[in-house]
Amino acid sequence: MAKILLKLIAFLLMLFAIIQFVSGYISNDFGLLCVSSFVAWSAALINSLGDKKVNRIYVLFLVSFFIFLLSRIMIRWINTREIYLPFDQDVMKTVYSLLFISTVGLFVGATIRVTPKRYNIIEAGISREHVDNKGLQMATGFLTMVCGVAQIVVNVEKYFFWARIGGAAGGALRISFVSSLPAVISRISYVYILMLCIYLATLPPKKNVCFVLGEYLLICAVKMMYGSRGDFILGLMFAFIYFTIRDNQSEKCDNKTVKWIGRTERLFIVISIPILIILIVFISYYRIGTSFQFTSFRDTLNDFFESQGTTVDVLGYTKKYENSFPMPKQLYLFDNTYSFLATNPLSSVLFGHHAYKVNTIERALYGTSLDQTIYYLINPASYLMGRGCGSSYVAEAWLGYGFIGVFLINVFLGVVINLLNDYSFNKIFNNTVAFAFLQSLYFVPRAGFDEFVGDILSVTHIISLAVVWVAYKMVMQLRRPIINE
Repeated sequence: MAKILLKLIAFLLMLFAIIQFVSGYISNDFGLLCVSSFVAWSAALINSLGDKKVNRIYVLFLVSFFIFLLSRIMIRWINTREIYLPFDQDVMKTVYSLLFISTVGLFVGATIRVTPKRYNIIEAGISREHVDNKGLQMATGFLTMVCGVAQIVVNVEKYFFWARIGGAAGGALRISFVSSLPAVISRISYVYILMLCIYLATLPPKKNVCFVLGEYLLICAVKMMYGSRGDFILGLMFAFIYFTIRDNQSEKCDNKTVKWIGRTERLFIVISIPILIILIVFISYYRIGTSFQFTSFRDTLNDFFESQGTTVDVLGYTKKYENSFPMPKQLYLFDNTYSFLATNPLSSVLFGHHAYKVNTIERALYGTSLDQTIYYLINPASYLMGRGCGSSYVAEAWLGYGFIGVFLINVFLGVVINLLNDYSFNKIFNNTVAFAFLQSLYFVPRAGFDEFVGDILSVTHIISLAVVWVAYKMVMQLRRPIINE
């Protein structure tokens, strides 16, 4: 009964939000436009809580959407009734429309369920494929740890470079940093995410996962020290979602149900959230060379939302400069995919396309990264010094496909997240792609839509994958006589 009531409340709230938005849009009432987005977001959240089994992947995506796109607007409205208007009214009308349409799209997408074929891991038994997967699991587990160590070394070197140039001039890290490490270490570190996703796709035991994800979070923490604050938050989200997926699998070990999210994990989450927020705010002050004074948790929370909610401005700048983008607008939504197809060695030979370095005029004018082009249009001098303002899948979708595109891309995300929540994760290749997607999913409100493509599609990644696969097959050929005995 309670679940039905939550569903009813959600649909009534969404109806109320639509009325608010239409009224605000017609009358140019930015107060109504501002609040309607938050009401629609609340409706989407309550609707998900009304499901028979709460989709945690979807809930966390809503949280990420709020932090990066809604938080600054809503915190100012709640605290001082300030209506956020950093651009002219025409631009802000588009911004609030994009936020509202996005939340409605996520709401609609979450109500569409595409149920994949179920596969019960427990009833499958120990098959030949399962034995083979164990071999792949051992191989990729070792490679993941090795690549992880290389990642730590590379990022520690970046941190010392960042500290040496004074920290606040962090943009120089993107254009001036040249690693002094052997090239093999950089190459190994580059394929870390791919190896991690393959290893996790083999569904290893919980104790092994804790060790590997612990290394992953350590890497995210090192990145946070030189300015990549969001990496640690998103790393924790990914780890939590992986545990959620494994918990949903109802995997059994030694005839006892393995509880991936039990009392200990829940207690850790509750305790770590306020500590993490304080830490992120401290890093925000530290990176610009100022001291952090803790007054109250409420003030710290406000600082957190203010510092993380800047991505809403990217929507405004995209509207402001919509007619100045040099490349076909439809390509910006698929930057990583297009870049791989256009600039791989074969395409470079056949068509003469080239991959441009970041924060260069060539990358801004001839590349398809919204992050690169938009900041060049905003402030060319600052851009060439290595700075940027980030991107957003909402801005990319609107630039290339308009409001309908924004609505459809959010419906698509809602459907895919539902599909992942119901998926049985019984195929290693599918699992690898799914985990690569989830690893970048929570960053798309402030980054490119197809960021995950860059984690699995490049010449280096494809060669590495081929080497791993050949080595794995060779090992299994050697093991099979032993297994058959």
